[in-house]
Amino acid sequence: PNPLLPNEYFRHEKIDDFVIKLNRRVEHSLLDCPGLYSVKIATFHGESIIDPTKISNGETQFQSLLRTGKSLTSSKLVDAAEKAHAITQTLRKRGVEAYEFHDRHESYVCIGSFDWVTRQANGTALNNPEIVRIVNKCKPETRSVPGNPNAIVGKIINGIPLDPDPTPILVPKADGNRTAGRLSFLR
Repeated sequence: PNPLLPNEYFRHEKIDDFVIKLNRRVEHSLLDCPGLYSVKIATFHGESIIDPTKISNGETQFQSLLRTGKSLTSSKLVDAAEKAHAITQTLRKRGVEAYEFHDRHESYVCIGSFDWVTRQANGTALNNPEIVRIVNKCKPETRSVPGNPNAIVGKIINGIPLDPDPTPILVPKADGNRTAGRLSFLR
């Protein structure tokens, strides 16, 4: 790590209970990723709400649905979660270590589990070659298409576009044992 950065830079932010509940029953949740880092390849956003009353009403409605076991049927955030899940399932079927994560504003898909992104070797920075491979495989490519010999074409899985700039991220970590919480939640 860079010694000029404060220790707080390297600490994970605590995930609130609401976000943990959103991810509790996800089969391949990023919260279960054993590494410190993963590569985010697809991001899907929900609606952004600024009005505190609407935020409070939306959370109350969602909490009520969670308690009763009912689900939301349509919203941009539900659509985001469904897209992230579809990509994760497809990648898993192909043997790729894929994870999905859902929070209050977005859902995203990551690939891989890594303990490091960059290391110093003989005074030069060495990027994790597996991360570089994933980024290169998932980023858009230049290809010839009718009418444009140098078109930039993004990658697509299940008809869903991936991010134009796959990025290594810190894996979010939940405090405590998620498995114990999952079992008690399902009873």
